[in-house]
Amino acid sequence: MDDFRVKCKRCGRPAKPNEFVLDPEFRMMVCPNCIREKRQKQEVYAELNAMKKAKKEAEAGEESKEKPLGWDHEDDILEKAAKMKMKNSVKVEQIDENHVKYVCPKCKYKFAYDTVRKMPKNCPYCSSELSRMMF
Repeated sequence: MDDFRVKCKRCGRPAKPNEFVLDPEFRMMVCPNCIREKRQKQEVYAELNAMKKAKKEAEAGEESKEKPLGWDHEDDILEKAAKMKMKNSVKVEQIDENHVKYVCPKCKYKFAYDTVRKMPKNCPYCSSELSRMMF
């Protein structure tokens, strides 16, 4: 009876029937090799997550080193607000004397805007109203 082996339904490797374990993740009886591989994968992912976390902490430490003396929480808030304002700002380039290249702040669609006729009034892609800027 010691030579009797059962084939694992997950990996197909033979193992003794008393070594099989019911695994809730696989939702079936699996051999010890499958359990061992699962634990190794979990250890690898845990190690990768630890490395990513350490890398983020190192980057955060570098950012704090770059900040000048007297930098405080209010400065962080102001810096974030300035970045948001720059992100939402309208990007305009002069094409010729009557046309500018306009980038919609909502959908980032690029199109030509006629400054003389003031056309189009809305973004051709998302129909959002154009910013009322001096063109």
